[in-house]
Amino acid sequence: MRENEPSSTALTVAMGMLFNARRADRHGLVSEEDAAAYRCFLEACGGGRRRLRTLGNPIAPWFVRAAEAMLLPGISLHYGLRKRFIGDQVVAALEAGAQQVVNLGAGFDALALRLHRQYPDVRFIEIDHPATQAVKRNAIGALDAHSNLQLLPVDFTRQTLQERLGSFDAFEPDRRTVYVLEGVAMYLTEEEVLSLLADLRALSGTPTLVFSFLEPQGSPDQNVGPLLSLYLRTQGEGLAWRIQRTQLRDFLDGGAYGLDHVATGHDLRQAYAPPSYRGPIHHGELLAVAKAR
Repeated sequence: MRENEPSSTALTVAMGMLFNARRADRHGLVSEEDAAAYRCFLEACGGGRRRLRTLGNPIAPWFVRAAEAMLLPGISLHYGLRKRFIGDQVVAALEAGAQQVVNLGAGFDALALRLHRQYPDVRFIEIDHPATQAVKRNAIGALDAHSNLQLLPVDFTRQTLQERLGSFDAFEPDRRTVYVLEGVAMYLTEEEVLSLLADLRALSGTPTLVFSFLEPQGSPDQNVGPLLSLYLRTQGEGLAWRIQRTQLRDFLDGGAYGLDHVATGHDLRQAYAPPSYRGPIHHGELLAVAKAR
């Protein structure tokens, strides 16, 4: 990402969620509450306001379809399916006794904003780069967030997660914790992913992870367009780590985590896609749940 600007990914995902909210064939995928939050986040910065103007253009559906065909077919719908899966997994963990949710690289996600009101005794902490989080902090101030939702800015080029989160007053290491890593791991190297797994264990003992990951290019189900890597490099957000789903269990086992389950694009469509949707489904990014041992 560019210094002093919110990440392109944060802006793109929020725009995609609002696109879903406006499409009749995706009715019910995005709640009115979440759509209002995404709009508020985008209105809080110049790049977001430009994307809102794009969405308001009558040719926006054509533009989105054309961009997706070149980069990631079905990706805007995938954002909605991905967030529904993550939300369900976090709620299941909370209902099973988790007391703290930490969202790493939260971007303009609306999950903690929504859930912190439903679970007032749970700690919700969002971690992101200061430039992205400064925009969100201003927006959340207008959305009347409660004290059990805290934002922690971290610049990982200068600080470590253990240093920042471990010394953060709102973080309680003794609480059962769920860590969300949505669209994060693929920007790290394999060594950095392993280091992160170790850091989360050191911070929380036996946390639950809800995360997404990419399969390698050329995997059988993948439908990633050829221009994606080039586009991300121009945004300063190049991809680094990919892994076959068949290798994920052994990889996590090496970090003392047990893989609970993996959800593919087919699984997400069956569970969450509105019946009226007839377009493509994104394949290549999968969702997983793992628990430290």
